[in-house]
Amino acid sequence: MKFVFLHRRLSPYWASCLNELKNNGNEILIVAYSFNNIAPFEIESLENLDEIIDRSLINKFNINKKIKEFNPDAIIVSGWKDFLYLNTCRNFKRKIQIILTFDTQSERGFNKEFFRGKFISSIITIFLKIYLKNKVDVAWVPGQRQIDFAKKLGFKKENCWSGVYSCDLDKYSKINILRNKPENKIKQKSFLFVGRYVDEKGLSVLFDAYKYYQSNNKTPWKLICAGGGNFPFENTLMKIENRGFIQPKNLDELFLTSSALILPSKFEPWGVIVHEATAAGLPIIISDACGSSDHLVRDNFNGYIFPSGDFISLAYKMRLLSNLDESDLKTMENNSLKLSQNYSTKKWVDTLVKGIKIKNKNA
Repeated sequence: MKFVFLHRRLSPYWASCLNELKNNGNEILIVAYSFNNIAPFEIESLENLDEIIDRSLINKFNINKKIKEFNPDAIIVSGWKDFLYLNTCRNFKRKIQIILTFDTQSERGFNKEFFRGKFISSIITIFLKIYLKNKVDVAWVPGQRQIDFAKKLGFKKENCWSGVYSCDLDKYSKINILRNKPENKIKQKSFLFVGRYVDEKGLSVLFDAYKYYQSNNKTPWKLICAGGGNFPFENTLMKIENRGFIQPKNLDELFLTSSALILPSKFEPWGVIVHEATAAGLPIIISDACGSSDHLVRDNFNGYIFPSGDFISLAYKMRLLSNLDESDLKTMENNSLKLSQNYSTKKWVDTLVKGIKIKNKNA
C-alpha cells in the first residue's frame, strides 16, 4: 500500500513507526518541517524511508501534484494547525481515506493555557467540528482521553483509532536485558526526568518535591535531569544533576543507569518517554495530567500516579518507591515491561493497514 504523511516535525518514535511500515512492503511519501532548536533531534534510519519533502519549500500546487503522482491509499495528516495540509486533504477526501492524528485530551484541552478554560475550549471544539467535517474520515489518537475528544468533534466510534504513538519496543527491551546483568548493577539509585525545560513539564513541582523528599530521607536517591532549554536550578543543588539535551540514541545509557522515571507534567497530552521507559523496565512516577498515565502506569503496580501540581504527593510517591526493597522494586520493573506491550510499531502498522483495508471494503 501507499501512504502520504503530512507531518509537522518528525520525531524518533515516528521514524520507528514509519520504518516498520516501510519494512512491511509499503511505500511512503513524507512532507515535514525541519527540526526546532529546543529539541534538535538526530533521527537514525531516516535514510531507509522513501522521499521526504521539506514543508517550508513546497506550495499548494506542488503538494497536490506530488500526491496525485504518488497515488496513495491514504493521507495521514498531523493535527489541524496547518491550513495547507488540511486544504490538501479536502481536495483528496472523496478519492482516498484521510486520517487525522492528534493528542488533544478531552478534559485538559489545548496546548495554549488560554484555550483550556471551559468556555473557550467549548467554542474551539465547536469550530473544529465544523472545520474538519469535510476534510478527514478517521481520527487516529494515542488513547482514551483523545478518543473522548474525537467523539466531541463528531467522529463515530468506528472512526476513532487508538495507538498512534509508539516506540521501538525491541530497542528499549534490550536495555532492560542489560539492566539485569550483574556487571550493570546500579551503584547509586536515581530518579530520572527527561523532557524540555519548560514550565508545563512541572519542573517547579519536581524541584519542590525533591527538596521535601530529600529532607525526609536519610539516603535519598539522586535526581538526574535531561532536556533542552534553560535549566532552572543550580547544577550542584541537592544532588540534582543536569545532563542537558540528550539525543534519543544516547538515552540508552540514562535508562541503563537510572532506577525510575518521573514525569511531573502540568500539561502532557501523552508522553512517549513513558513508553520508552516502561519498555526499558523502569518504574514510573507520573502526574495525572499525562495521557499515558491511563494506559502505561498503574498505581502500586509499576509505579505511582499523583495529582498534577501537588509536590507533597509527588514527594510521598518518591519516598514510597525509593523505600521499596529490591524484590518489590524488581516486581515493578517487570510490571512496567508488561504494560509496555500495549503499544508497538507492529501494532501501529496493523492498525493503519488493516484500518484502511476495512474502510476501503466498506466504501
